[in-house]
Formats: sequence, C-alpha cells, structure tokens
Amino acid sequence: MILPTLGIIRFTSSVTANRSMYLPMVGLLLPLAWQAGRWWNREASTTTTGLGVVVAGLGTALSIGSASVTRNYQSHWRDSVGLLQYYISQKPNEGRFHTRLGNEWIQRNDHRSAIVEFRQAARLTPGWTESHLNLGRALFTVGEFVEAGQSFATALRQSPNDWRARMLMGMTLDRQADQNGALREFQTAAQLAPKAAQPHFNMARILAAQEKNDEAVEEYRQTLRLEPRLSEARMALERLLAKRQEAPPD
Repeated sequence: MILPTLGIIRFTSSVTANRSMYLPMVGLLLPLAWQAGRWWNREASTTTTGLGVVVAGLGTALSIGSASVTRNYQSHWRDSVGLLQYYISQKPNEGRFHTRLGNEWIQRNDHRSAIVEFRQAARLTPGWTESHLNLGRALFTVGEFVEAGQSFATALRQSPNDWRARMLMGMTLDRQADQNGALREFQTAAQLAPKAAQPHFNMARILAAQEKNDEAVEEYRQTLRLEPRLSEARMALERLLAKRQEAPPD
C-alpha cells in the first residue's frame, strides 16, 4: 500500500493520489496481520523474532519515505493553478489536465492563458468534441471569431447533433455578419433541443434585425413559453409589439 505512493510501483495511469490516506488505511489490515501473526508464531516460532525485526525496520523505512513524498506533494498545492501545473509537469501529454487548467484560467478571467491550455488539450485529444468547444468558446470571448469558427466546425464534424456546437457556431457567424448562416444554425439547434429557449431567442433577435417582425414576435413568444423569466426576451417582444402598433396601415 505504501510503495505506490513512493512512485516505486505504478499500477494505474494516475499521477496523483490521496497520499495522506494511505498510511491510516493500513489499519484495515491489522486484523489480517494479527491472524497471520498467530499462524506464523505457531508454525515458525524459532525464526519469527529475527524476521520480525527486519519487517518492522522495513515498515518504518517505508512509512518515513511515504511521509516525505506526501510532504513534497503537498508543497505544490499553493493553489489550483500551481497544483495543475505540477500535474502537467508530471504528465504533460494528459489532455484532461490541460482542460482543467484552462477552466481554472477561465474562472480567473484570463482567457488568453486558457486558450494556450485548450489548444494543448485539443491537440492531445483531437477526437473529444469538448476540447474543440472549450477552445472555440475561449477564442470567441477574446474576439478571435475566425479561429473560433474553425474550432466549432471541427466539433460539428465530430458531433453534428450537438446543439451547443450549433448555437456557438451561429453566434460566431452572427459576429461575422453572416446572419443567414447564423439563423440556419440556430434553427438546427432549436430542432435538436426543443426544450431550450436560447435558440429561439437568438433566432428572434436576427429576424428582428432583418425587419421580419412577425416571425421575430413568434420566436420571442416561443422563447418565453420555454423560459418565462427571460426578461430580455420579454422586453424585446414588448418593443416589437409596440412598433407594430405604431406602424401605419398598408
């Protein structure tokens, strides 16, 4: 139980463990050790004393080593970023660690640093759609719409029925002034996620910008049917209805 914490024996791909728990867990073996000791004393009483000293010495050495390794491991736990960077130094080709570090940078509002980590994650786990979505979202946030669109396109090739990817692609196309392309993505997202309000809200916003007010009104109403508390949709609907009443008759 102690050897794996020293890094001498590895039986999983993990680079971290709750090392502080390993030594106390030895207590679970005490009943077994007690029974084994009774058997040993009965079968080999003449050699037990010397061997017992050797075993006790070995156990003490391993315990000291485990404590030392645990102390060294905990020294890296200054904060979440420092700990994740330590993980990556131990296993740099593990995409999950880069993803977790990227998410940590997002929480700290450092999107540029997050992009660096999400790029690594996408390179190391190219078949995982979430890697490309994470990278695309971070790029979108800092205004890198072309590259964000490329990331979302990769995600859609892998998971064409992921409504989140459709939404994100639509938002990116909208920022690139491709309203028709954005509208198609939002429509597909609405079909894939019929209980989601956001696709209808984005469709309504684009339709209103295109002066297709009747269609926009219907999409805002559908948005509110799905999410009645969305005040932004309610205010936009009220503005459109007021505008339609003010319009002169044909």
